Amino acid sequence: MGPIRQVKNLVRHEPELMCTDRMVLQHGYTNSSVHAVQGLLLLLCALGPEEVHEVRLGLLTDYAVATLRHVKDFFNVTFAIRPEKESRTIFLSCIGASIRNAAKKVT
Repeated sequence: MGPIRQVKNLVRHEPELMCTDRMVLQHGYTNSSVHAVQGLLLLLCALGPEEVHEVRLGLLTDYAVATLRHVKDFFNVTFAIRPEKESRTIFLSCIGASIRNAAKKVT
């Protein structure tokens, strides 16, 4: 199954990830310097303090889309996704879950 078909299926089944802009569905284009670590970046935004986290990425990788699904399932954090036509990028924002390390000693 090609990436365009996967994104179309994602849009049909998960309205919180819906992107109506056609350029987002183009597989070959990326304008992101963090293309290879998108999933990790999104996870760090979701686990961060309970404040607004914003990031601008190029075309979302399959791993990043799967990370968005897992973040919603496990941490109940939903990202707002807005494609930006001028810069040909995707702007994602969320409010962090404020997850803390429970094993860390408090001094």
